[in-house]
Amino acid sequence: MTSFLSKKRDNESFAEKLETVPTNTKINKLYAVKVFEDFVCEKYNNRTILDVIAELSEIKKTQDHETYGEALYGMLQDWINWNEHRGIGNYTIKILFSNLRKYLFHVGIKTHEQDIKESLRFGKKTREERFPLSHDIYRQIVNGLARNPRLQALFLTLGSSGMRIGEAINLKKKDLDFTTKRIKVNIPANTKTRTGRTTYISKEAENFLRPLVDKLESEDYIFARKNQRLLDSSVRTSLNRLLDRIE
Repeated sequence: MTSFLSKKRDNESFAEKLETVPTNTKINKLYAVKVFEDFVCEKYNNRTILDVIAELSEIKKTQDHETYGEALYGMLQDWINWNEHRGIGNYTIKILFSNLRKYLFHVGIKTHEQDIKESLRFGKKTREERFPLSHDIYRQIVNGLARNPRLQALFLTLGSSGMRIGEAINLKKKDLDFTTKRIKVNIPANTKTRTGRTTYISKEAENFLRPLVDKLESEDYIFARKNQRLLDSSVRTSLNRLLDRIE
C-alpha cells in the first residue's frame, strides 16, 4: 500500500523540486533531462524516459547486481557516445551528466562515483588557445547586430565595461547611475562573486542603451524580450553564429 505522504517521482515532480533554485540552474538541469529524452526516443524506438526507468527497476528486482549495473552503465555510456557523435564537447557532456545524475537519483536510479570511474569513458578534455578579440572583429560584431538594437547595445556594454554576459543580462534599470559623466553600472553581488562591483560604459554604448532604458521601470531587466530576460546561452549562440559568418 502506498502512503498518502508519498509523492510520485517523475519529470513533473522534478521540475517542482527545482522551483526554489536559481533560474539558470533550473534551466540547465531541465535541459539535461530534455537531452536524455531525445536520446531515449532515438535510441530505443520512440520509448520514453519512464519506459527506461521502469525497465531498469524491473532488472534490479529480477536480476543480479552485475546484470543491473551492466544495463545501467551500458545505457549511460551509449548516451555519452551519442552526445559525442552529435559534436557535443567533453566538458559540456560532463556538465550534462552531472545534472542527469541528479534527475536519475530523483526518480530512484542511483549512480555511484566508483562505478562511474570504472564503467564509463568520457573523451579527453581538449584545450583550445584563447585570444582576445581584435578591434576589427569587435566592430564587425557590433555592426553585424544592426538589425537587433538590443543585442547591439548589449555587446557595446560588454565591450566597454568588462562585464560578463551573465552579469549584463541580469542588470535592471535601477543598477544604472545616470548622474555621472559616464553611466556608472552597479553590478549586484551573485552566488559566484559574492560581492558587488562598479564599472562604467562608453558614450557609444550609452547612445544605444538609453532608448531601451527610457521605456523601463526601475525593476525591469534592461536586456529583455517580451518581459523575459535574455538567456546566457541564447546570447552566446547569437555571438557564435555571427563569428561563423565573420570568419
